[in-house]
Amino acid sequence: LHTIYDQAKHPSQTIIGNDVSVGHNATIHGAVIEDNCLIGMGATILDNAHVPSGCIIAANALVLSNAQLEPNSVYAGVPARKVKEVTPEQRDEIVRRTAHDYMLYASWYKEE
Repeated sequence: LHTIYDQAKHPSQTIIGNDVSVGHNATIHGAVIEDNCLIGMGATILDNAHVPSGCIIAANALVLSNAQLEPNSVYAGVPARKVKEVTPEQRDEIVRRTAHDYMLYASWYKEE
């Protein structure tokens, strides 16, 4: 996770919503990720991109700076392009389940 200083010529902020899973080696650089998203392994999301709720960003995808994605969609490729809609079943089975599973795993390591 990274960002650009607020006083810079083109600042950015990294904001990540609830129930978001970010895969290994993904880079989020000054982008907004809304609730219920899955960011695949090795994906890169650049400054001031906006990933709305319900999106899946495929492994190794590149979301360019200032990109405004559509909600409930799958994006893949370099640069990332919409490849299909996310169905309600996929949202429940892939996006929400993954986020909740990782919360369960984290609970195994809480201090007693």
